[in-house]
Amino acid sequence: MPSQSLSVAIPTFGRNSFLAECLDSIAFQSYRVEPVVCDGGSCFNFSDPKWCWIKYRSLVPDPGIVACWSEAANICQGEYLAFLADDNILESQYAESMLEFMNAHPTCEVVFCNQYVMDQTGQIDLEASHRMTERYGRHHLQNGILNDTDIYNLIKWNSIPLEACVIRRSVWEKYGPFSPQAFGAFDLHFFTSLLLKGVRFGFLPRYLMRFRVHSESYTVRQREQHLRGTIWALENAQTNDSAIRKILTKRLLSCYGQLLKLDVLPEERSLLSKKLSGSMDGLQVLAKTIVSCQLQKVKRQLSRRITIDE
Repeated sequence: MPSQSLSVAIPTFGRNSFLAECLDSIAFQSYRVEPVVCDGGSCFNFSDPKWCWIKYRSLVPDPGIVACWSEAANICQGEYLAFLADDNILESQYAESMLEFMNAHPTCEVVFCNQYVMDQTGQIDLEASHRMTERYGRHHLQNGILNDTDIYNLIKWNSIPLEACVIRRSVWEKYGPFSPQAFGAFDLHFFTSLLLKGVRFGFLPRYLMRFRVHSESYTVRQREQHLRGTIWALENAQTNDSAIRKILTKRLLSCYGQLLKLDVLPEERSLLSKKLSGSMDGLQVLAKTIVSCQLQKVKRQLSRRITIDE
């Protein structure tokens, strides 16, 4: 059993039933964990004696998810830090398994694992879980400390899940807090910065936490904001490694194309088109985006005609 302490930073905004499940999953860990909750305006009853073991701070008015998560992490006292949204949960062996990995690999500064996908009721979808692992390129990774080749793939596939990782507190003290300019893509900005600065990462290929997919999640409600945050994070990534720059540029061009598909102002549409026109890769993204937008327009017209005919 590991002897070090682990703290979990949790922001919450009023999803009471989900938060109760989240906190229960921490209480049921095989290893003692310190939960730190920053509340951006929920009505959760933290005065209930059941939750007396939780470190709690209210932040009103709500400063947003990025500030809440950073504040929670700053309050944490553990030698190691983990991060968990109020709608997700940990498997009972999460803390023990992740700290055992860190003890076995003393040069490792950040370790991450795989995630289960669950629905709103908490039911695990194994097929969706394996698709997520493949989508983020984690099926190519081996157990242990990751090498330089792995680092390129971590950046290419955005492989590191914030809520399935443990970091040494010294890493947070040196490189935190999260950047609010990145909006919901603050984790992308944080981990990309760590990778570019040579922080050592490790991977444990076990499924040790559950990620909930539901209609009220941030990425569903704030898709455009998340996309703009991703663009900011990629535009501000600094590196002299030409291979990494190529990976970042390709991802950035793809994001420009995705933003073009949304209802943006004509001035921004013109600027994005200009950015994409500056390279052959960008022109390819622009061409695919134009075709996709035209197809969507035709589908909407057909749908309206069918409705009228009926």
